Amino acid sequence: MRDDMAVGRVRVVGTARSNTAEQITVDEPPMTHGYRILADWPVRDYSARVVLTEGAEGALTVRWSGQFEERIPGSGLLWRAFLRRFLGRLAENLLAYASKQAA
Repeated sequence: MRDDMAVGRVRVVGTARSNTAEQITVDEPPMTHGYRILADWPVRDYSARVVLTEGAEGALTVRWSGQFEERIPGSGLLWRAFLRRFLGRLAENLLAYASKQAA
């Protein structure tokens, strides 16, 4: 176990216009990261896990999975679509950054 374990730490993430607090739930660098949103979101109990997997030819795969409870009945599909698009962009940025670091 590392001395600088991050599990349980709270951090603020986002942009200058919009940010939120999240708590780290899994810290297994460099391949696995988990967190849960602490802020009052339109969904309840959002938690996610990001797993990076290196393929045979060095290609990196990102699997970003999460779960939440609807706060407003029937809104889950809308939030799922939003998060899929938003997190997809974040994953693309992560892969682009990793490619630059590897070069």
